[in-house]
Amino acid sequence: MNFNQLRFVRAIAETASFSKAAQLCYVTQPTLSNAIAHLETELGGKLFARTTRKVSMTPLGEHLVPLIDAVLDAKGDLKQAADNWLNPELKLIRIGFTPLVDARLLNTVVEPYLREGGVEVIFKACQVDDLQRRLESNKVDIAIIAHELSSPALESCWFYDEPLYYLPSETAAHLHGIQRVVTLEQICADTFILPKGCGLDDVLHQLFKEAEQPLLEYPGQPLNYSVVEEWASLGVGSAILPESKISASNTTARPLMVSADLPAKLVYSAYWNREVAERDYVRNFIGHFHRVAPRIAEGLAG
Repeated sequence: MNFNQLRFVRAIAETASFSKAAQLCYVTQPTLSNAIAHLETELGGKLFARTTRKVSMTPLGEHLVPLIDAVLDAKGDLKQAADNWLNPELKLIRIGFTPLVDARLLNTVVEPYLREGGVEVIFKACQVDDLQRRLESNKVDIAIIAHELSSPALESCWFYDEPLYYLPSETAAHLHGIQRVVTLEQICADTFILPKGCGLDDVLHQLFKEAEQPLLEYPGQPLNYSVVEEWASLGVGSAILPESKISASNTTARPLMVSADLPAKLVYSAYWNREVAERDYVRNFIGHFHRVAPRIAEGLAG
């Protein structure tokens, strides 16, 4: 077992494709496939199920991918700790965020601050539970999440809102007709494909609960948001995704409403520990975030 094999697993999990994962890792597809086969032999079971149409994760794969992510992240943390020790004057801000966050929007906010120089910013994509642990243990300085965190040690500020869209399965599309928008009440009989770990499933469960509507879950586990969209188009189940995670070519997605006059949306916020903000350069960045992030987010929304 080696880091390259684990890196290949992560890439396949992110892309749901052996060929795309090979491109992402700058190796040939046979090299990647052979590495995965050797790893599966060593682990004693298949991580991925492949057909001519799609790649899906096996139950063993679903169980091990978070552990593989943790190993790869630990490698990065080790290198970072060494750099910090050897260069104690390094001004580093570590920003963790869930896969739901629009990384392009985040980079648009951060980039002007980096032009001032003197501070390095590192992005780290994490699942919700891992991100919360990293924030609590000061392994990230700022966490961006569409999930409310309650702790007296934390401070926060609003980042941006993002509308949620309903992606009907073929059966559901027939039932709901061609309405321009749909409400939770209208779609509560659907079975939904929910990605796990990114926080979307938690938000949707809370949304349906507050609306006093049931949320029926499809038992399968999609690898990523593009797989969610693909499965909905194949009729596997319906889906709900934020606007930024829906392909531009999708023609079936419809705005989702909690009620007739209340849009369903994700609310993203930035969180940090008070003690972290005692560092001058972190406090300056937080001030920049307070000033710039809402303005950029509102400008894009407009």
